[in-house]
Amino acid sequence: MATIPLLHALLPFQQLLNSVSKQLPVKSAGSVSLSYSTIKLKLAGTEANSPALYFQCVFQIQQPQVKLVNVYVEQKDKQDELTFVVNAHLPDLSFPANKGGATYTPAVIRYLSMADAIARQGYQCSSGDDYRPGYYSEIMIGETQLTLKQINRYNSRSLDHHTDYHLRELEFHIPLSPGELKFGFEEEAIGEMKVRFTDRSSPNNTICGDRIRAQIEVEKQRFAQS
Repeated sequence: MATIPLLHALLPFQQLLNSVSKQLPVKSAGSVSLSYSTIKLKLAGTEANSPALYFQCVFQIQQPQVKLVNVYVEQKDKQDELTFVVNAHLPDLSFPANKGGATYTPAVIRYLSMADAIARQGYQCSSGDDYRPGYYSEIMIGETQLTLKQINRYNSRSLDHHTDYHLRELEFHIPLSPGELKFGFEEEAIGEMKVRFTDRSSPNNTICGDRIRAQIEVEKQRFAQS
């Protein structure tokens, strides 16, 4: 499944997080993430000495429904209040919902399409590549960027498979407004999209990584020619 419908399906959870953030006594930064069958809503304090995790709400996808599993609040005297807010603003608990969703700029949609084209090269490519839903092990919507991760560490910690393992990490960071991202070590750019890819798999498991690298070069050339 392409990423944009998944982002649309996560919009009600973003709206729920916004409702909770309005009740907090501190300034916070929020994120909504989807990883396999788990949806997480997080709020972290942004002021000095504020907790790294102030609020977290966890949902489990049990097709075709979504179940609320846990609500965590750092400030315990706010637990009941924020749990009430969550229950009062629960979205339609089906996933993905067949409704319109968030609106993204043409540039963001283009970057998502390029990221999907690259990530498809690793999807169902080998052991450990059974990502769902979509092509990634995690999709995260932050306040300033989208983060897409495809990570395969199959057998990488097994002493019995020290010559047969996968250790591949592919990440995309897509700014929601121009000029938001800075680039660092092992990161390259396609326009304003940050791409980070490493493959330290055993020598017999490099085919998927080679496919990903080749597609990164294809997308860079296409972007440069457009």
